[in-house]
Amino acid sequence: MTAAPAVLLPLPLLAVLALLWFTPAFSRPTLPFGVRIPESRTAEPVIAQQHRAYRTLLLAAGLPVAAAGAVLGLLLPHPWTVLTSVVALTGLGWLAWFRAHRAIAAAKRAGNWYAGVAQGVTVDTTLRTDPERFPWWWATPALGVVAATAVTGLVRFPDLPATLTVRYPGGGAAGRTVDTSVWTAFGPVLAQLGTTVLIVALTATVFRARPDLDPARPQTSSRRHRAHQVQMARAVLALAAAVDLSLFCTAWTLWDGTPASAALAAGAVAPPLLGALAVVVVAVRSGQGGSRIPMAAEEPTGVSARDDDRYWKAGLLYCNRNDPAVWVPKRFGVGWTINAGNPRGWLVLAAVLAGCALLKVLTHS
Repeated sequence: MTAAPAVLLPLPLLAVLALLWFTPAFSRPTLPFGVRIPESRTAEPVIAQQHRAYRTLLLAAGLPVAAAGAVLGLLLPHPWTVLTSVVALTGLGWLAWFRAHRAIAAAKRAGNWYAGVAQGVTVDTTLRTDPERFPWWWATPALGVVAATAVTGLVRFPDLPATLTVRYPGGGAAGRTVDTSVWTAFGPVLAQLGTTVLIVALTATVFRARPDLDPARPQTSSRRHRAHQVQMARAVLALAAAVDLSLFCTAWTLWDGTPASAALAAGAVAPPLLGALAVVVVAVRSGQGGSRIPMAAEEPTGVSARDDDRYWKAGLLYCNRNDPAVWVPKRFGVGWTINAGNPRGWLVLAAVLAGCALLKVLTHS
């Protein structure tokens, strides 16, 4: 293994740990750790206590897990090694989050926080009649990288050897040998194209997802949601370009037939991490649903969002058969999740998984 991949190996693990650290900051103040509470209860001491407990547990257990994963990756340079460490870190983060979720939910029940609180639901029909325009132009960089990779492959294809060595990012000289063909040589291009189509399609779909508007400030909440839609769509489309750039470096290593140089190794690892960091920064600055976006707020109506915790299993899985929405804002992390009570949600999930499986078959990865 070269020195550069060895240095870059801990970066994905540290990125996951940082993402978990900032996860509570994504949610609005009335949804601490996925528990719906009235605005008048956002300063309850138990909430601050659980924020501290979450991050303490994350550091105390997460750093050793990340360190062990990095050492294991050095000894066994394989994507599954890093993936296993990432899964372990994610599971640890979920356990810490769920522990805080249960504590706040228990305090909410014990204190009867919704007693005497007016509850309501806000709907903005203009989001359907006059929606924000999807920023299609932000998909241009990703498509440009795909086109550049395809052209480079076409130029180099006639001079490729009879066999190609597929190397794992950060894996040094180790790899597997495959016969040269259109499918094996242009596997990274297919991966780029499939990844780009999948990301753009999903982003465009959730762009029309049902928002979680605040009945206390309906107009301000709707404006923030619109701004949040556009900001997050741009960030995710930029991430698609970063992933494609990483695959370009992987393709160059495949066609070159030699272990990746320090520059190519960095090019295969750094862009997705920087792209993911950009998404996290946008998510933290805007908040879930745009709740952190600076905007002149209207006078509060005195109505709190309906207590709908019963539809959220463990604060993670949304299941409401009476809700026609397919996508709903997540309560853990950033983005959207499917409505498990809506059969169309499972069809969308099945289509995404089928697309990923088809991409894997086509690219022989």
